[in-house]
Amino acid sequence: MALTKIKTLRASETYNVNSINANTVTVAGTSVTGGGGSSSFPGILTIKVTSNNYSFLDDTSVNTSGGFIQVNGVNFNANCTLLIGSNNVTSSALVNTTTIQAQVPAAAAGTYHVYLIDSVTGYTAIKPNGLTHSPFPVWGTANTLSGVTSNTNFNTTLSANSDSNIVYSNTTVLPTGSTLLANGYFYGNVSVGATTTFSFDAKATDVELQDTSKTFSLTVTKPSAVYYSYLFPSNGAALVVGNGQGNSGSPSRPKFSVDPDFIGRDEEWTVEGWFKCLGSNGDEQHIFQWSGGTNLFMRVAMGNNGSTWREPSLATYYGDNSLYPNININYNTWYHFALCRINQQNYVGAYYLYLNGTLVNSTTTPSSSYNHSNFQGYDFNIGAQNAVANQYMYRPFNGYISNLRFTRYLRVYTGDFTVPTSPLTNTQSASTNIAAITNVDGPGNGGRVMLLTAQSSTIIDNSVNALTITDRSGLSGGGTIQRVAVSPFS
Repeated sequence: MALTKIKTLRASETYNVNSINANTVTVAGTSVTGGGGSSSFPGILTIKVTSNNYSFLDDTSVNTSGGFIQVNGVNFNANCTLLIGSNNVTSSALVNTTTIQAQVPAAAAGTYHVYLIDSVTGYTAIKPNGLTHSPFPVWGTANTLSGVTSNTNFNTTLSANSDSNIVYSNTTVLPTGSTLLANGYFYGNVSVGATTTFSFDAKATDVELQDTSKTFSLTVTKPSAVYYSYLFPSNGAALVVGNGQGNSGSPSRPKFSVDPDFIGRDEEWTVEGWFKCLGSNGDEQHIFQWSGGTNLFMRVAMGNNGSTWREPSLATYYGDNSLYPNININYNTWYHFALCRINQQNYVGAYYLYLNGTLVNSTTTPSSSYNHSNFQGYDFNIGAQNAVANQYMYRPFNGYISNLRFTRYLRVYTGDFTVPTSPLTNTQSASTNIAAITNVDGPGNGGRVMLLTAQSSTIIDNSVNALTITDRSGLSGGGTIQRVAVSPFS
C-alpha cells in the first residue's frame, strides 16, 4: 500500500529500511506494523571506540590504519553484517542482541555512515556519520635529547604531527628540575653529580583524544672540571707576592715567611707545582724566586748552568748550594716539581728536589751562615727573577705555570711519590710517601698552606691567607700574563 505518513528523523535518531515498499518502518528498533504484519528490525544506538580487547577508550575517532569498535543497539542477530561506508569490517562478533564488537579496516581520514544489514531479511539499520577515521599523532622529535649541561638552563620543544591540534603531557616522572608544558615546551635546570641519562614518557593527544606515547631519554652532562694555568709571555711578566702581607697568630708572625717565629731559622716547608716551557728565552727561566740579597735566594729555574745556553735543565739554588740534576727538559711537556726542606740536627736543613715524583737531587750541607729570616723582608716572584717593583722582569719564564703551592711546617713528600692528578688544595690526603696537610698553623701541629695560586681564572691566592698577588705585566715592554683553561689535568 502507499505510505500515508512520513516521519522526519532527527540527526541523533537511526532508521531502518527494507525497501521502498516496506510494511514496517522501525525507528531506533521499534517496530511499526503495516498491512503485511509485524517484524523486529535491527537498530543502532551508539558506536564506541575501543582497544583491541574491547575496553572503552575516550577516543572519538578510529585510527586511519584501522581499529576496534563496539556497536550497541537492538535486535542484533547472527545474520547481521556490519559495514563502514562501503567496506565490510575486518571481523565481528555478536556478543548479544544489543552488542556487536568489530575490528575496523584502514580507511582514509573522514566520517562514514555505518550500516548493519540483516542478510536474511535484508533489513538495514543506518547510523549516519556514525564513525570517523582520523590519524593518530606521529612524533617528530627524536627520542634522544642531548646538549643539556648540569646546573644550566635548557629548553627544547617536543613535537608531533596530526590533523588537529595536539596537547602534550608526561605520563611518567620528569627529571627533577624540568617541566613539560601542554604546548610541548620542555625546559628546566637539572643538577647532577655525574653525567646521568634520564628516561621519561610523554604523550601527544589530538582533538579526537587519540594519543601516541613515546619514551625519551635526556642526558645531562656534568662537565669535566675546568682547570686553569697562568701563561707567561716570552717577553716577560711576573706575579709578585709582596712583603707587606700583615701578621697573624700569637705571637705575631708574618703571614708570608719561612721564619714565621722570628727565631732565625725556618721550619720544614715544601714548594711545588707544575710547569710547561714553550721555548728558549736565551737565558735562565725562573718558575719562582725568593731573594734575600746578593747570592741569598732560593729558586726553581731552568737555565744554562752557568755556561752557554742548552736544552733547559731543572735547577734550584739555595744559599750558596745548587741542586742541578742535569736533566734535559722537553718543551711543550708538563712537569711536576717539588722542593722540600726538612730539619736535621740543630735545625740544619736538608733539601730535596723531585721531578714528576722522583728524587733527582738533594743536599744536606747548606751554608752555615745562611739565615732564612732574611727572606721576610723581600718579595716572592713567580715567573721571573728579581722583578724590581714597577720596573722590569729579569730572566722570565716562557710558558705555563700551574698550581704553585708553598706549604710551611711540613715536608709534604717524604720519598718518591705518585704525582697528584687533580688540583692542589689546602689539604691533601696522606698516602705512600705523602704527609697529610692538615692546615693547622704552628710547628708540630701539621702543615699550613702559605700560598696557592696559578690555578683559577683570576689571579688570586687560594690559600686561607688570601694574600695579595700583584700582576707585573707590561713593564719595560713586557707581555701580559693570561689565565687560560689549560692545565696538567686536562
